[in-house]
Amino acid sequence: MSLRKVYSERELLEQKAYVGPYNGMTKTFDWTGAETDSIIWTPESGNRFVVSLIAINVTDTCTVSIFDEDDADVDILFKGTLSANSTVIIPYEIPRNSRDPNRHLRATTSAAGGYITVWGWEL
Repeated sequence: MSLRKVYSERELLEQKAYVGPYNGMTKTFDWTGAETDSIIWTPESGNRFVVSLIAINVTDTCTVSIFDEDDADVDILFKGTLSANSTVIIPYEIPRNSRDPNRHLRATTSAAGGYITVWGWEL
């Protein structure tokens, strides 16, 4: 069972104010074999990345982990095993931003090939 926090209207407005306006950046990452801690997004110096949507497409069964600099539970944006020739779309109702400035959005894959597209912005 997955527990989700229910946010009040005030919490949502505060989060929106914190993450700032959307200015439309897209980052892509392609792979052909196993990857470890590969960089998807390097924000400009002093900035944080903000992720609003992730699309992942794989050609073979593969475990994909997308995370904020460190592959630790608190920093994972997505982790899952995808079946061959599948696509998953992960929208964030409340955009996910990096914990601190100057952190990279990274990916680790178990094998196969595929691509990741990330939509968001920097602040």
